[in-house]
Amino acid sequence: MDNIQFLTRKEATCQDLLSCLYNLKPTDLQVFLEVTKNQWTTLDKIAESVKRDRSSTHRCIAKLVSAGLIHKQSRGLKMADITMSTASLTQKKSVKTLGKG
Repeated sequence: MDNIQFLTRKEATCQDLLSCLYNLKPTDLQVFLEVTKNQWTTLDKIAESVKRDRSSTHRCIAKLVSAGLIHKQSRGLKMADITMSTASLTQKKSVKTLGKG
């Protein structure tokens, strides 16, 4: 019940909603927002941007992948691209649906 009250308050932000719905911590949100800025990026670049070590950043990415918010694609032995999931597709679909109505 507390979660519903938290989600419906007027001051709730998108970050608050993501945090509550997907049980994300502030660091997870930082990593998610970094991926949304640059959809094709690497673990090292994300870790540098959010000022966290590689292992902490990797745990955040694993949590976001598990939640279905981002996808991880390997590119060789040491490189991996981190990409946005269907968030951009969902956003386009919502805009398209709103335009029809």
